[in-house]
Amino acid sequence: MGLLRYKTDTGRLQRMYEELEKASPDILCLQEFFTNSGTRAPNHLDSIRRKLKYDHYYFVNHYTNWQNWHYGTIIFSRFPLVDTAAIDLQNVSPEEKMITARLVVHGDTVRLLSAHLASQNLQKNEYTVVTAPNKDQAHGVMKKMKAAFGLRSMQAQLIRREIAATREPLIVLGDFNDVPVSYTYKTIRGGLQDAFLAQGSGLGRTFSAVAPHLRIDYILPGPHFTVEDFFIYRRKGFEHFPIMARLSLKP
Repeated sequence: MGLLRYKTDTGRLQRMYEELEKASPDILCLQEFFTNSGTRAPNHLDSIRRKLKYDHYYFVNHYTNWQNWHYGTIIFSRFPLVDTAAIDLQNVSPEEKMITARLVVHGDTVRLLSAHLASQNLQKNEYTVVTAPNKDQAHGVMKKMKAAFGLRSMQAQLIRREIAATREPLIVLGDFNDVPVSYTYKTIRGGLQDAFLAQGSGLGRTFSAVAPHLRIDYILPGPHFTVEDFFIYRRKGFEHFPIMARLSLKP
């Protein structure tokens, strides 16, 4: 949602927590998460658990800086977690992994796959090259994008294998860093539903930095679910707009 490491942006932090508390999901998955275990900076892990009343969580710490700053991927849940694991996606950052968890939801076991796929690694000034090409910078930007496309294609195939091996009701979600017409999206989705297409409206924009219609964040439930509703929480200043789906298991 746009919080930058090592800096406390009080206004943005307040807006972030307001949106989380307003949504109050039973399951909250954050693919780019950081927390501080010291006393002089926000401990987001404890704060979110306390404010939203999560009894269960699974945090994969991809790396730590200065002993107290911890960066990774996390699942918060009001449902018990019975099985968790981190899966190597061979990302640009070697520490970054997809996380999977099995949850007991009213007596049924549900599997989650939460992933952050390889980004373009563009700097802020390089986004303008995408929307208003500058030939002096275009070569470097295209080189980054080509490398990221290839890596995401490989990651999508790894995720597809996990999906194929799953027998329980399944929800795949995350920041795929790719659009719905991409090989990445089509490979991962396969026969899964897209919660936005099922119950969303409009263009579905989830990323604010480039085009007004860029949808790169997804919730993809399997056929065991009915998608009851879908929301995008758009707030000024957020980099990604949080998305939420309300799902029910079919009898």
